[in-house]
Amino acid sequence: MQTTRGFTLQWHITDRCNLHCTHCYRDEKMQDLPFEKLTTIADTLIEGLKVLEVTPCFALSGGEPFLRQDLFRLVRYLYSKGVTQVLLETNGTLITPQIIENLNELHPPITTIQVSLDGSVPSVNDSIRGEGAFRKAVSGLTSIIASTSLKTTISYTFHAHNKEDIPSLIALGKKLGVDTLYLTRLVPIGRGKMLDAVLTPEETRDILMYLHQKNQELSRKGTPHIAENRCLFHLTDPEEAVRRYNGREERLGNACAVASSTFTVLADGTAVPCRRLPIALGSLLEQSFLDIWFKHDVLWDFRRRRSLLKGKCQSCKFMQHQGLCNGGAACIAYGYFEDYNQPDPQCWYNPGELG
Repeated sequence: MQTTRGFTLQWHITDRCNLHCTHCYRDEKMQDLPFEKLTTIADTLIEGLKVLEVTPCFALSGGEPFLRQDLFRLVRYLYSKGVTQVLLETNGTLITPQIIENLNELHPPITTIQVSLDGSVPSVNDSIRGEGAFRKAVSGLTSIIASTSLKTTISYTFHAHNKEDIPSLIALGKKLGVDTLYLTRLVPIGRGKMLDAVLTPEETRDILMYLHQKNQELSRKGTPHIAENRCLFHLTDPEEAVRRYNGREERLGNACAVASSTFTVLADGTAVPCRRLPIALGSLLEQSFLDIWFKHDVLWDFRRRRSLLKGKCQSCKFMQHQGLCNGGAACIAYGYFEDYNQPDPQCWYNPGELG
């Protein structure tokens, strides 16, 4: 497969879940598809991604993906079709010795396990994810680290109810020995449409500045690495962000990847631009990936988003570096304003500031 760049395909292979998190993006459930229809979707995705000449990473998620008995059968199918990178996104509570054995057998294509935590202690995490979730998730993550050579990530959604726990979460990640910490902002959609928990621009600034500082400290000592290739991180050190951008180095900050290097499939085969941007584009059981990718108006809106952005984005100096910002997180703007062309509501930069 000829390749020129990476591409993340997030595929929610089930909506079933053994947890009921307060900030979940889903507020309704879809029926799981039979395995044969999963292969139909896989085929159109793989053929389309070949045409785009990208290196795909299939991020298999849910719900809770380990609830599907045919999860590893699907991984084997993807591998047989040439997919060499698979990420599993899990709540970590269902890890068993048999699952560990399968993870080792299927490495590759499985490269990374991402476990969701929303607190560094049970009192914080379990108030969001349910009683007992913390102990089971940490136990599962510990087993993966001890018994496999897979890369591991903790995913943490921060908001008003758990933001004070971020330093302790970083310490926990270091203690456990995870490779990456992936801290993301709450997107107010689905069950998680908790507008009272959305942080102010100033609170967001303080957290991202702290994370940038901690990442610099951690980089001198090894792991974990805090992922900073996310919207608004460029504002933590604009000169460094632009330098890296121009030098094609690892990004400090990143623009929304919708319609460029990401695509999402829901449990019933519905395609959406991003898991956190719930706008139906069509069904991959009825249309090909390429038909949706090249023909849907919403995706073309994102490809020309620079000309559609509203408010302060129109006069922002960072628009000359579209790959760094380009309006910030469209999903948060959509959840907050019901308009993905509004500026990111947590952006603290005003044109004319910072030089």
